[in-house]
Amino acid sequence: MPALLTVEDYLARVLTLGHSPRRVETVPLDAALGRVLAVDVAAAVSVPPFDNSAMDGYAVRAADLAVVPVSLTVVGESAAVSGPIPRVVPGSAVRVMTGDGCRSGPTRWCRSSRPISRRVLCPALAGGDSCSRAVGRPRAANGGRSGGR
Repeated sequence: MPALLTVEDYLARVLTLGHSPRRVETVPLDAALGRVLAVDVAAAVSVPPFDNSAMDGYAVRAADLAVVPVSLTVVGESAAVSGPIPRVVPGSAVRVMTGDGCRSGPTRWCRSSRPISRRVLCPALAGGDSCSRAVGRPRAANGGRSGGR
């Protein structure tokens, strides 16, 4: 039976099997398909550029979810292309579509809800934030990475 290798020796052997770039070159984006980045690339803008919802649901106030289930009045709707939406005030909820920017007022997110006419039933607290994707998540300007090495 062959002698056992240490983790360090095994890792050294495995690393010799990989490819290392022979040279670094700059190419136009349309010629980059199938290539590997030689260095990290910083994002020019944050993605997404604003807080937004990761799923359909209702923007609500944390104080309104102190006791659940709770029935709240739906005072408006917000979609990615919609105009101004009503402010989330005590006892109210605003229906928010995936990808829409979150505006001031809501402090919690009720995603598993059942609409009943112009009211929504929030059976439980669905998350700690009004939006599921904050500005710059997953990529922040000048700090994110694109691709991999």
